[in-house]
Amino acid sequence: KVEGGSFNTWRAVLAYQPREMSNQTFLAAELYKTDGFGPSRAAQRASGIGQVLVPLGNELSLRFQASTYFTRYSTAGVLLRSEVASGAVNRFSTYDPTQGGSASRTQVVAELRRDGAGTSGALTAFFVYRTMQLRENFTGFLTSAEGDGQQQLNDDAVVGFNGHYRARVELFSKRDTIEAGVSGRGDFINQSQRHVSNIDNAVLATLAAARVRGFNVGAWLDLALHPFWFLTVRGGLRLDGLGYFTQDAGGQARASQGLHVGP
Repeated sequence: KVEGGSFNTWRAVLAYQPREMSNQTFLAAELYKTDGFGPSRAAQRASGIGQVLVPLGNELSLRFQASTYFTRYSTAGVLLRSEVASGAVNRFSTYDPTQGGSASRTQVVAELRRDGAGTSGALTAFFVYRTMQLRENFTGFLTSAEGDGQQQLNDDAVVGFNGHYRARVELFSKRDTIEAGVSGRGDFINQSQRHVSNIDNAVLATLAAARVRGFNVGAWLDLALHPFWFLTVRGGLRLDGLGYFTQDAGGQARASQGLHVGP
């Protein structure tokens, strides 16, 4: 499928699902671009996803999924109200055509699942990698003769898992269930903010730079009861352990850890 629109916008989508395989097995991709409604308003993106479901027998199945997405865009930024009012600049103009950003996300998921008579369960492992780059200037040349441009970067890698087991208990009805589960993840983040020149994009100062590591392990218990056909009573308990470690540009490191119990 290909379609187009105003401001030189177009989008193309391709999807495929093999008839001889499960309807949960498929491939899809998308491409998109636009010039926007004025200078420094263009954008592009591309994404793709694929999944395959493999039946293993004995009510077991294995699912693999992979996807990626990335985008780049321009932003016009702010204008002086007095210059717009006087007609010195058009309201759709820009002072700095280098403003804008980009972002991406790639992930891989593997899941082992069992769906039986009265019971079900799954164990899922995943990996996610995300990036973000942003370039903005909100104050023109207020603090520097080379411009007040700001560059922000953020990279984040996540690895984790979750698993659960659900069983029918039939205390009030055949729909009553109890579920227990566990989860865990680790986030590995690098981020920075720098003052950059509007003239040649040179880095003038590093305002912030940090490494952040975050960890979470959780467990939960959930009970769902149906004493009447029109009423569902549900309650549960969740326990989470959280840990964070940070290191700034100067080398100073800090760590914290906590425990949370709640419904």
